Amino acid sequence: MRGFPIFTDLSLELYRTGLDGRLGRLTLEDVKKHTVAAYGENEDKPSQHWSVHRALVGSLVLDGERYALNEGYWYRVDERFKAAADANFTRLCGPPDKWLRPLRKTIQPGQKTQSQKTLYQSEEMYTAEIAQETGYFLLDQKLIHIDDVAGRGMEACDLLDIEGRRFIHVKKSSRQSSVLSHLFKQGGNAAQMLRKYEAFRTGLIDVVRREYGEQAADELETALREKWTVEFQIADIPREDGQHNIPFFSKLTLRDEARNIEAMDFAVRVGFITLTRG
Repeated sequence: MRGFPIFTDLSLELYRTGLDGRLGRLTLEDVKKHTVAAYGENEDKPSQHWSVHRALVGSLVLDGERYALNEGYWYRVDERFKAAADANFTRLCGPPDKWLRPLRKTIQPGQKTQSQKTLYQSEEMYTAEIAQETGYFLLDQKLIHIDDVAGRGMEACDLLDIEGRRFIHVKKSSRQSSVLSHLFKQGGNAAQMLRKYEAFRTGLIDVVRREYGEQAADELETALREKWTVEFQIADIPREDGQHNIPFFSKLTLRDEARNIEAMDFAVRVGFITLTRG
């Protein structure tokens, strides 16, 4: 059975504390060998694992030049370029949605007391509960397939708020650039499908009709003639300064996707669902 500690979220401070007296002897090779493992609900084996070195994200200024560390690689970043990406991120951030409460924590006992895990519920379970609590429509894993596009199909969003005219995409954690970049691209692709393919729009209405009835489908069909918002809701613990943030390279992906989405006459918004440690 595992003998290492389990946390609901990771931070550099937790890693430093865990090293205890070994911190002063830490080498780059150690950081590359030390591993982070991700466990999902009801899992006793990790679904993902990667090195601590790859998990490090941040930036610093050296000799007047700014450098960004992203998943194991260093990049030199022009300050004006960074400032523009930060300003765009700030522009897109909106107030919290009062109906999107924090993810529940679950305690899962192992064979030994010290092996108990405290985890946040999965995104799938969270969106299903939120749909029941708020009246938002649950479209997570409700794939819309059209003949003109190869593949199994695509979700329009995770949660559909007809009254607020919002396509809501939910993601747990804002620490990995690759995960967030996928989220933003997913939202951009869904927006493009809605604009380019009439069959995707009618497919969305059909999904709502099947899941929520004729009246809901008629309301959606009427509402789709108006302007909608593509909204990214990210559940995470605030940074040390008390603010939410995302990695620099995710801001670049967000900038590009937001430009494309806004050019299709959607609004774009980023929101955060505040989680707590422990």
